[in-house]
Amino acid sequence: MSLATKTLSKQKRFYFTYIWRGLALVGIGGYAGVMILKDGMGTAVQTGGGVNILLRKLMSGLTQRGINAEQLIPLCMAGLFFIIGAIGLFNVVRGVWQIIPTHTMLGKSVLTQRKGFESFRDVIDSINADMDLEPYIFGSVYIGRKWILDKEAMRLADIRGVFWFDEGAEDYVLCCVDEAQNVWASGLRYSDDRDKAAEYLKKVLPDVATGDKNAYIVFLGGEAIADDEQLPTPTAVPLTPSPEMVFCFVGVDGIPTSNFTYETVCATVRSLEVSQTMALRVLAPLDSPVSEIFFTRTDNGLTVDVHYRQDEKSRHTIKAVDEMQAETILENLIRQKRLPNYFLS
Repeated sequence: MSLATKTLSKQKRFYFTYIWRGLALVGIGGYAGVMILKDGMGTAVQTGGGVNILLRKLMSGLTQRGINAEQLIPLCMAGLFFIIGAIGLFNVVRGVWQIIPTHTMLGKSVLTQRKGFESFRDVIDSINADMDLEPYIFGSVYIGRKWILDKEAMRLADIRGVFWFDEGAEDYVLCCVDEAQNVWASGLRYSDDRDKAAEYLKKVLPDVATGDKNAYIVFLGGEAIADDEQLPTPTAVPLTPSPEMVFCFVGVDGIPTSNFTYETVCATVRSLEVSQTMALRVLAPLDSPVSEIFFTRTDNGLTVDVHYRQDEKSRHTIKAVDEMQAETILENLIRQKRLPNYFLS
């Protein structure tokens, strides 16, 4: 069973325990309450031993005060058992609601990541496929080429902020925020796992905001806990989304084509030999600050060479990347149809 499906099943099984416990409480509470109402104190005092003695003393004390204990005590006890049954019924309803895949923690997070996918199942399949490719593991956090997964999932290409802070012993928090300000969070047991995961995300997502809890609060538009002068501000800020991009693909043969997919371009990047180059040429919008993006294989790995338009003079920047970073950039360009933020900075 693949990792996302396994996580989904585990979360569903957790809520099955709510259903069984709830059914047990409904049965016990309902049966006991009905029997007490039916037989009155004759059932209530047949518990034996010390409980029998206590109930009889309670009845005697109430009778001396002019209270009809024969009616009051059964009603109170029946009401108590019916409350227990109602709690059980609530747990049953909650459990049934939560075992629906889209209502689990993972399912809710997946619903926020459906852009570019036709169905909920397609997103789960994409996460499974990514996690099957030997993801990096930091405690309970799995980071693949396209997704980050723990109890929730988030697409790496959409992440705009990575934050980490402590919430107490054995609760070391890692948070990611995407362009729609959806929050992915994981509480790890060891600070070393959290710190290594944060460093890795900073490496593969160099253009995102980073920082501690204050930076996280400010990034989401809140007020910092500390004074402004002491506030560690994010290293980047979210930019206004750029218009949708249209590209043509130029393979190693130098022939441009508009008939390409994300998968074929990624396959071309992986198959590049030393000194070979492929490119994406921007066709629209016409006022795009970027004209072409070149991917080249060198002796030291891959480079991304971004050519810009600027006052009729071209300029360009070259950045060394690994294959995972290259595929994240291509995810932004081809599927998200936008330029990564650091292309615009």
